[in-house]
Amino acid sequence: MTVVAGEAIPDALAEPVVEEPTESPTTGPARSKRFRLWLLVITLAGLALRWGFVLTVQRHIDLGAGDSYYYHRGAQLLVDGHGFVAPQQWDQGIHMQAASHPPVYLLYLAFFTLIGLGTPVWHMLASCLLGAGSVALCGLLGRRLGGDRVGLIAAALAALYPQLWVNDGMVMSETAAIFFGLLALLAAYRFSESRTPRRALVMGLAIAVAALSRSELILLAPLVAVPLCLAPRGDPWWPRFGKLVLAGLGALVLIGPWVGYNLSRFDHPVYLSAGLDITQAVSNCDDTYSGQFLGYWSYNCQIPIDEAAQARGLNKNEESERSLYMGEAVRSYVKEHKSELPKVVLARLGRITGVYRGAQQIDFDSFSEARPRTVAELAAWGYWTLAPLAIFGAFIARRKRYLIYPLLAVVATVIFAVVITFAGTRYRAPAEPVIVLFAAVFLNAAIPRRKESELITGAGGGLLAGTMSPLVPDAPAGLGRSAAASPVATAPATVPEDADPGAPETRVETTAATSPAEVTVEPARPRRHLPNIDGVRAIAAIAVLTSHVAIATGAARPGRGAGFLQPLLPRLDIGVAIFFVLSGYLLFRPFARAVVNHRPGPAVRPYLLRRFLRIFPLYLLVLGIQIAINSSQQLDPDRFGSFPSPVHLFAFATLTHIYHPSTAIGPVGQAWSLGTEVSFYVFLPIFAALLAIAARRIATPAARIRLVAWSLGGLAVISLITKAVVALASGPTSETRGMITTWLPYNLDLFAMGMALALATVAWELRPEGAPSWTGHRRLPLICWGGAAVAFWVVSTQLGLHPDHLTYTDSQLFTRTTLYGVVGLLVLAPAVLGPQGVGRIRWFLSTPVMVALGLASYGIYLWHQLIGGEYYALLRHQIFNSAFWPAYIAILSASIAISLLTYRLVEAPIQRLSARWSATISTR
Repeated sequence: MTVVAGEAIPDALAEPVVEEPTESPTTGPARSKRFRLWLLVITLAGLALRWGFVLTVQRHIDLGAGDSYYYHRGAQLLVDGHGFVAPQQWDQGIHMQAASHPPVYLLYLAFFTLIGLGTPVWHMLASCLLGAGSVALCGLLGRRLGGDRVGLIAAALAALYPQLWVNDGMVMSETAAIFFGLLALLAAYRFSESRTPRRALVMGLAIAVAALSRSELILLAPLVAVPLCLAPRGDPWWPRFGKLVLAGLGALVLIGPWVGYNLSRFDHPVYLSAGLDITQAVSNCDDTYSGQFLGYWSYNCQIPIDEAAQARGLNKNEESERSLYMGEAVRSYVKEHKSELPKVVLARLGRITGVYRGAQQIDFDSFSEARPRTVAELAAWGYWTLAPLAIFGAFIARRKRYLIYPLLAVVATVIFAVVITFAGTRYRAPAEPVIVLFAAVFLNAAIPRRKESELITGAGGGLLAGTMSPLVPDAPAGLGRSAAASPVATAPATVPEDADPGAPETRVETTAATSPAEVTVEPARPRRHLPNIDGVRAIAAIAVLTSHVAIATGAARPGRGAGFLQPLLPRLDIGVAIFFVLSGYLLFRPFARAVVNHRPGPAVRPYLLRRFLRIFPLYLLVLGIQIAINSSQQLDPDRFGSFPSPVHLFAFATLTHIYHPSTAIGPVGQAWSLGTEVSFYVFLPIFAALLAIAARRIATPAARIRLVAWSLGGLAVISLITKAVVALASGPTSETRGMITTWLPYNLDLFAMGMALALATVAWELRPEGAPSWTGHRRLPLICWGGAAVAFWVVSTQLGLHPDHLTYTDSQLFTRTTLYGVVGLLVLAPAVLGPQGVGRIRWFLSTPVMVALGLASYGIYLWHQLIGGEYYALLRHQIFNSAFWPAYIAILSASIAISLLTYRLVEAPIQRLSARWSATISTR
């Protein structure tokens, strides 16, 4: 859904008006061919990504002597007929029976070894098949959870999520645990849909396979199978109990032979695996109860245990015996240090949830788990990005009454396993798909559907009086007033795209003698859909983010490997110019219409209230967090806002900091443009009032149009004079020059371009023939964007601009801003002129993803610098000397995620409140 109103910076709009189509969360929609086709495409894309990771990054990796080698070499020994033996000991000439890990992943790799695909690379590629299968299973589970759309979003996230695909290139059992854990969940959801004996049996079999891939998944039996089987649902107790027995028999059929095999080959009882006691032995000692390894594991823990056992004559090469004496040592140590357990458990939970020693956890993933450093960083950042979305997605799923406790049961098994062992990142693997599924639920709610994205609500981002009336069909700009409403008010009207940003479009005129039933209303103008505005906002916000990341990583400087992109990247700050042009168009249009048509202008008080509530709440939130972070890092108090003085704090909070050199660069660096915006918000009603006064004695609309046009030319002249004064009075590196370039007079030409476009559309409405024919030409968007590309190439490569945004020569002061304005005007034009549904560019701008990014664009604009700073600090990357693409992907994804959250939690509620308040003020 799009709210078209006067906004210049990215606009986060009101909640979607149209409710999502209701689907049964347990039964899901009918199996559609379209869903299957897209799921296949996403799955193949996920497989390609995984194979690409293996063939480009992992193909020459040394498996070492850890778990990866255990599975790879163990599969070879199994095929050679030696059974389940310990590979490291076998290579030393010791025949040691092994059950350190359950057998499913070993058996899977053994199959590929049997057919001649037994090298490490082939085992990785084979594991990728399971990873791709997990992508498909996430799609199927998401579909059952919330419908086709949730399923496809979940599959896409699973295909891209590094915490999933990194395991597939490591020859680790996590790949099998994820796949078979998802298979067990799918069987559970199928059983919940139709509680037949057959599905109960399948559920038991699936849980057994999951447990044979990762031991702790056996907990799915009591946590998922038992509640599902015994849930009343109107059935008598004995059929319910019978289904539970069937599920148990199904599990026993698969688990029983493995357990019996283990009992027959070890000196002491071993069931699913012998790994628990050994794992606990490396995570319960002084090293892991304090210091840098708190909550993790250390080899130093098991060394004294083995030495003491050997002194007693125990055999460490008999796995059940080693497991027995290590278990005794662990229980003894825990008993002696039980007072420290709360601290250790909290550290384990903090590590596994990513809130405790996150940077060190990346170091451990890179060293202990042999993950490539960059991949480990991307995986950690991907988790930190998706986890908050998943939390809110879980609340949304609960509110919609989706069946979620099977998913929460998987999380519970992970927490249990971590609490009793240690917090290795890969121990979270079974729960990673749950994070994906809940994040998909959130994104499904956050991304409007295409029909919703074409709706318009009240100007400025809210609903008018909480109601919505049907929209007039789309029409090119300036087609005239071919439709009019009834003169009798029967229902509140929605506000069109050019409506008063501070007051309802429909004006009610009453007198003392007028009864409520006799209230008359001005004829309403036809309302145009402008669903493409949000797409333009998204492009502008992401462009600014890209520019800042390029400068911070050093990619904007020559010789840093950016190639042909090097001169283009820093010039993407052109997004700010696009916002200014957009602001001029959207905000000035209702004022221009009022002046040209000799009508009352927009109400000032509601207009200013909307603008205040649009800008300041989220900005103050980001400002406060940024100052708190700067304070903890002990940065420069004045320049970066750490413990700012009361005067400076007031300047930052009111966006007046741009008017003094000591505060020109505030804690939120990009907020200078908000200061310019606020100046324009205040200037515009004054300018419009002067125009209205000057137009009082002008008889014809055409003459009034000429008056407004000349006035806009005057604004451009003021901007030109300001640039000339700046050029004459200051040098290229002057702080004063940099400060004045952020002021409204310097940037008036950018706003004037958007205002001129608004005036043109108003003028065309007065023509009998409507807008010029060229505005409806099918190729207009391509021509405009082609021209914008040429202008952008010129400003990026032909003016010799410095890679930063601070240093300009006298001539560059003029040409840069002018070309930026041209680009902004040409990018915006297709979004506001001509048939809104014609052409691929307009289609792209109005896609649900672009609309969602438009909703989040203000947040993206405000959050990305803060997130970027935390990225560089947390991952210990050097500013101006970091890899661009990993930083860009991480910062962009995290900025979008937090912006969608703050849109839902902060901006949308405030915009609804703003709409109510401004409507109340307007009726006084």
